[in-house]
Amino acid sequence: MKRKIIYLLVVLFFLSCKKKETKDIKEVKIAKQESDSRDVDQDEVVTMNAIRTNYDTLVNRVKKKGDEDAYLELFYDFKESAIEVRTDSVMVYAKIMALQHNYERGYYDYLQALYEKYNVDYSDSSKIDISKLDKVSKKPIEDWLKLMLDKKIMTKKDFDAIKR
Repeated sequence: MKRKIIYLLVVLFFLSCKKKETKDIKEVKIAKQESDSRDVDQDEVVTMNAIRTNYDTLVNRVKKKGDEDAYLELFYDFKESAIEVRTDSVMVYAKIMALQHNYERGYYDYLQALYEKYNVDYSDSSKIDISKLDKVSKKPIEDWLKLMLDKKIMTKKDFDAIKR
């Protein structure tokens, strides 16, 4: 019986030493990583929080300053949403960028959102056809196209290419 107890104690002793040894190795690795991170220029490090700007901040930058980078970040975030959500959201901010800040891409993004909203195929710009739309659906598209033509955002050739 004594032999069994002694044998069990010896096994437990070795197992506990092995765990401590593993713990010591982990502590050494962590200390090495910490010392390695001290060599990194912290001004160069980009954290996940720094990559993604707050939604409200982006909206304010678009509305007040016409910030193109903020607009594009919002635009691409909306493009990843469901079509029902994205068209209306894109239309709001594209219209702000176009009319208030005279951002050319905003005009085209708004037009594209109108096409999506009314199920117009715009994959080939030379074959865009809005003639099959009802008058209520066609009116906002035609009004926007005329505005783009008047502001010289769109050429007369491109304007005339759209079948009405």
